[in-house]
Amino acid sequence: SLKYHMRNFFEQMEDLFFVFRRDGKLLAWNSQFQKTLGYSQRELEETPVYMLFSDLELQDELSWSSEMQTRCLFWKSHHFLRADGRSLPFETRIIQGEWDKQDACLAISHDIAGRMKERKSIIRKDSILEAVSRIAEHFLRVTPWEEHVNQALEILGKASDVSRCYIFVNHRGEKGEELCSCRYEWCSKSIHPQIHNMDLQNVDYQSGGINRWYSLLSKREIITAHIRNLSGQE
Repeated sequence: SLKYHMRNFFEQMEDLFFVFRRDGKLLAWNSQFQKTLGYSQRELEETPVYMLFSDLELQDELSWSSEMQTRCLFWKSHHFLRADGRSLPFETRIIQGEWDKQDACLAISHDIAGRMKERKSIIRKDSILEAVSRIAEHFLRVTPWEEHVNQALEILGKASDVSRCYIFVNHRGEKGEELCSCRYEWCSKSIHPQIHNMDLQNVDYQSGGINRWYSLLSKREIITAHIRNLSGQE
């Protein structure tokens, strides 16, 4: 039957599908909806749909009733509230129709976490470019530049949304060995400063186990890695 095929179609969707009455009572949902939000069947049966949204304005039953009475099709960008309290970003499209011979609203919700992450990445890149521009302009106007390095690191660190920024200087030891030492630092208020940490002074690339870094940096290449993927010495 058509009803069977519709239910089967919605069950195969990767998106969240759910049906609810105007008073908010859930009538049906696919397994992806229940799996993603983490509620039991009984919890979904007893919880008004608008209480599954973490956005306070969407938890207002009156605003839901009013909007559904005046519009036959609408969509909302919002956050679902998982059973464990976590908030998940979704975009939900809702259309008024019929389900099991009842007036109902049919909704499909698409996960937009990836889209939001991409948007944040673009904003972050723009912030870094703006910070670099400010730093370059600043250094053109001030002397000596060494007195303003910490301020430059602060601008760059905040724009990059990181907890710390350092400048290490390469130099040679008494025996001609290649060393590096921390000379300048900025860190956020929650981070303990390391500028006076002697372990960051006169670090031997070879014996310190970071000769790979020296090789790459000598070629003006970039080193980027998650801490968990670095060796113990690195």
